[in-house]
Amino acid sequence: MTVALAVGVLATAAAVQAATGFGFALTAVPLLTLALGPQPAVVTVLVVGLVLSVGVAVRERGHVRRRDAVTVGLAGLVGMPIGLLALITATERALTVVISLVLLGSIVLLGRGLRLPRGPRTEIGAGLLSGMLLTSTSMNGPPLVVAFQAQGLPPREMRATLATIFVVHGAVAVALVAAAGQVTEGVAVTAAAGIPAIVVGWFAGDRVFRRLDATAFRRVVIAMLTVTALVALSTAFLG
Repeated sequence: MTVALAVGVLATAAAVQAATGFGFALTAVPLLTLALGPQPAVVTVLVVGLVLSVGVAVRERGHVRRRDAVTVGLAGLVGMPIGLLALITATERALTVVISLVLLGSIVLLGRGLRLPRGPRTEIGAGLLSGMLLTSTSMNGPPLVVAFQAQGLPPREMRATLATIFVVHGAVAVALVAAAGQVTEGVAVTAAAGIPAIVVGWFAGDRVFRRLDATAFRRVVIAMLTVTALVALSTAFLG
C-alpha cells in the first residue's frame, strides 16, 4: 500500500514538474513524508527526480540558457555538503519545518512580483541556497524559480535551464546520500516502482504546459506552491 501511494504521488509530482518547470520535490516530499518519514522521502525524491531531470534536459536541450546553468550549477555544488550535514543530523520535525518555511518564503517572493537583476550575483546566491536545500530537503527548485522568474526568463527557457541544473545537482546529491548510507532497500524499491509513473505524469503535465502563456504560467506556479505549503505545514504541526 505504501509503494502504491508513493507511485501515485510521484506521477502527480512529475505532472506538476512538466506543467511548471519545477515542483517535483515540492509536491512529492511533503506527501511522501506522511507515508515514509522525512529522510526516506527526501532520498527517494532525489533518486527519482534525477531520472526525470535527465529526460527533460535531453528533450529540452535546445532551450537551455547555458551560462545561467553553469553559474548556478557550480554555486549549488558548494552548498550541497552543508545540506547533507543537516539531513543526517536534524530531527524529522526540524526537516519538516524547514520544508514548510522554504515553501512559504517562495510564495511570498513570487506573489509580490520580486524583480532581480540578471547576472552572477543573483545566480550564485540562488545556486548556493538551492544546493543546501537539495541535499537537506530535496526541494532545490524554489530559490532558482524565484531568481529566474524575477529576471524574466520565458517559461520554456526556464523549464529547460532548471532541468539541466537539476541533472548536475541531482547526480552529485544522489552520490552524496548514497555514500552517507541513506539509500536503503526501501528507498530503492520505492524509487524503482516510481520511475514508470513519472513518465506518465510528465506527458500529462506537458500537455498543460503547452497551453499556458506567461501570465497563466506564473499563476500556476504560485498556486502550486500555495497548495504544497499547506500540506507541508499540516505535516509539521501534526507530526
